[in-house]
Amino acid sequence: MSSGNQLAAADKGAKSKDSGAETGSASAQCKKATLVVTVVRKDGAKGKTFSNDVLVEGVFSHSVDKGAAQVDKPKDFGSLEPTMYQVSARPHKDSGYAFDKLVTVTVGGGEKKEVQVKVIPHELVSVRPNTGKSIRQYVNLQKKEGALDWGNEVEVTAHLKDKVAGVSVYWDLEPGKENGKYEAKVINGKDHRSKITTKSRTDAEGVARATLTLGRFGGNTFRAMAALSEHVDHPSAAAKKSDEFVVWRKHWYQISYPAGAALPSRSKLKASFDKVFLASEESTKVRFKKADHKDAYRPSWQFDPKSGNDDKLCVGTHNIKEFAKLYRAPGGGREPKSHIILCNWQFDAEKSNGSGYATKWSTARFQNSSNPEEIQLTTRMSGFSKGLVGIFDPPLKSGTKLVVAGTWKQYAWDATASTWKLAHEGLLESKDCRIDSGRGFNRQVIVKRPSGNCKPGCVCGGASKAAKVDGTNYIDVKVRFSAAHGTYLGWADDPFHSVVILGMNAAELNDVINHEIGHLFSQTPTKGIPGEGIPDHPHMYQRRGGSGTHCSIGANWIADAAESPQLDPTKEHELDAHGRGSGRYSGGTCIMFGIGNAGKREFCVHCALQLKARDLSTFKS
Repeated sequence: MSSGNQLAAADKGAKSKDSGAETGSASAQCKKATLVVTVVRKDGAKGKTFSNDVLVEGVFSHSVDKGAAQVDKPKDFGSLEPTMYQVSARPHKDSGYAFDKLVTVTVGGGEKKEVQVKVIPHELVSVRPNTGKSIRQYVNLQKKEGALDWGNEVEVTAHLKDKVAGVSVYWDLEPGKENGKYEAKVINGKDHRSKITTKSRTDAEGVARATLTLGRFGGNTFRAMAALSEHVDHPSAAAKKSDEFVVWRKHWYQISYPAGAALPSRSKLKASFDKVFLASEESTKVRFKKADHKDAYRPSWQFDPKSGNDDKLCVGTHNIKEFAKLYRAPGGGREPKSHIILCNWQFDAEKSNGSGYATKWSTARFQNSSNPEEIQLTTRMSGFSKGLVGIFDPPLKSGTKLVVAGTWKQYAWDATASTWKLAHEGLLESKDCRIDSGRGFNRQVIVKRPSGNCKPGCVCGGASKAAKVDGTNYIDVKVRFSAAHGTYLGWADDPFHSVVILGMNAAELNDVINHEIGHLFSQTPTKGIPGEGIPDHPHMYQRRGGSGTHCSIGANWIADAAESPQLDPTKEHELDAHGRGSGRYSGGTCIMFGIGNAGKREFCVHCALQLKARDLSTFKS
């Protein structure tokens, strides 16, 4: 049996030992732990390394250690309390990766453990728009709020599977294989790669945006491509693509026409413009009354001999300003807009300087042997073929007279000298001339035998005397008439007006309207645009049938060796790409051929190029 003193001593020793045991246990637990963390790519990809923010967080103690680690490279996290930890990583924003799952690990005192945390690639699921359809983009129009297909800039978006902000998305463009093609060449190549933002970041919804600028070449196609790799066009990037954008241009037109006129369908007009990627839309129709434009009407026979007395409307250079007032300015950004004025006949009676046209001098003789009371003259006009001259009474140009200039001279027989001598002279006036409904051509005028007196200062030196014709007197007449040139099927006038005649079928009407709108867009130019790769037009010509510059593709050529001087194919207003002199083209197959015929309904490949490659945001571009 122990004594009390012995028990006390034992208790003291136990306490002493217990104290030592507790001290020893605490010392063992204080040995720090180490984690070796390696961030790896779950998809097994190798290559460029990137930084990751690594977070080592104690489950119970809530102790946290942070550090930056390069992917695929071990990173030591030492001096950790022995406990259970959760390890995660946050990849650099430009890496294209996101953290996968937390890794839980328990580490004891003095223990060193290796652990891998994995990152997975972000998944790009779509580039929008992505409807599966081609999208027309009207690049010649000003951007309009709510009109997604207006303007040459389009916005595309790339969408991640997860809503992660700050992820870099890289962009590129996939152009169509046929972009800019023209006769085995690529025209204006710099216009076939869009300007596009090369990199953008996702927002909080995981959406990245980019703006691309399409070129203006009609018919070119593009798809926006996006990837999480810089090398967007490499197959390994697995880029996502948007819908196909197709470059289109658009214009509107107004038709102004006489009340009561029947309008053929304009569907063919639209169809031929569609083939050059120029959408055509009728925006306005304006009907006008004859009573408001009385001076523009003439009896039908004045235009077409022996066709009757019905009034027919003629519009040309002499009165275009009057009809231009019918134009209604476009609203809602609907430009460019042209104005098509429909009429029965198209003759031009006023030059660009405001003066009228006149025929060449014509002469006639009134003598006793035949002594007609009237003589019919068939006239011509400088610079125009004989078939393009018309004489009207009253003249088409307001304020002009039928006779521009005219004289008569009476010659008397001098028996003593056995010769004819000038006896009297006077002025031929408009009242001495007339046009007849039964004439064979609208360039024919009837001159009456002068009935007036000789003019003051006459060679007779005496009192004014009336002209006479008898066995010893005859009269010579010399005269020029007010005239117009035509008729034409249509005509284009600055800045956006055009005149087209009625009375054609739908195909013919649409051909002529498109022809004139083509002129408003400067078809067919005399020169190409070398800086844009547009060559000279190989079939361009002036004169030689039609007024202005036209296309002779598919046409037959008939030379006129008798005309003197010959047209000079190198001289402005007489140009011909084939180097031909005077003559006439017939049967051309392009809409831009200068004379109407049943064989021309589309723009040829050369005129189509001019329309597809040029800026059509305004007329006369």
